[in-house]
Amino acid sequence: MSKRMSMRGWVGCSAAAAALVFAVPASADVTSVSGSAFGVQTTGLVNTPATPTVLLPATGSGGVPITASAASVSVPGVVDTKAITVSTKGTTGPTGSATSSANVADLVLQLPGPDLTADAVSSTCTSNSAGSTGSTTLTNAKIGGLTLDVSPAPNTVLVNEPGVLIVLNEQTTSGGAGTSSITVTAIHVTLLAGTPLQQDIFIAQSHCDVSSPTAVQLQSFAARQAPGSVVLRWSTASELQTVGFNVYRQVGSKLVKLNAKPIAARGSAGGAAYSLVDRKAPRSGLARYRLQAIQLSGARAWLARASLVR
Repeated sequence: MSKRMSMRGWVGCSAAAAALVFAVPASADVTSVSGSAFGVQTTGLVNTPATPTVLLPATGSGGVPITASAASVSVPGVVDTKAITVSTKGTTGPTGSATSSANVADLVLQLPGPDLTADAVSSTCTSNSAGSTGSTTLTNAKIGGLTLDVSPAPNTVLVNEPGVLIVLNEQTTSGGAGTSSITVTAIHVTLLAGTPLQQDIFIAQSHCDVSSPTAVQLQSFAARQAPGSVVLRWSTASELQTVGFNVYRQVGSKLVKLNAKPIAARGSAGGAAYSLVDRKAPRSGLARYRLQAIQLSGARAWLARASLVR
């Protein structure tokens, strides 16, 4: 979805969803965490280190916030702020998580054309064994006479033609079996992109990351067309501490479990091959599936996705 802004050629493009969630092990123990946050950083012709900044150790902080603050930050001709506070905290274990936040007050971004100002700018993120989420809040944020959304959608882009690119609530995510990571930058400005004069300005960035490794080594997971059905096949190289599997069909944002009982693991220390037939697969369009492992501890872990067009 997109919307046009009438102010001096600015165009706003908003992502369709208001938050991003990436699934990883649903209840596996978190073995390590990572978190960080800073208020202002500039790179390019003008370089300013991340100020102030905090870092979360891999073993976590016992849930106690690690904080830092600055009374103000001034980069002449680029950015001015008043008070900045940043924070990160985390724990490991069955309910482990990492949470970070960055808050910047009285922001003035000096841009070609109208400046970007805000009473307050903040970002926050959380990662745990269920995935990662992040958000940005802009309080009384304006560019020229245009008032910006208080809660911009992820990766909302403002473009001004002579060479100014602004991304609000910039979210970069990654994840796989056992990991989930997200970086949220409340405002990212790029000037003269792709030229030797390129300048990047980052305002209120928070980062969160967790690791929840699984004992399963998956070799493959695939969906194949069959008369009136879809056949799901998967194979493993190792199944230590794994007691079984679940297979889900994804319908929109909902997951429908295909097996009434867990599919028992057979390979133990070695691997094995499995299959399951979905006789209620959609007759046309995209069919999407997810494979989940059940560990000896009772924890669930997402292993892979598969899809096909019928």
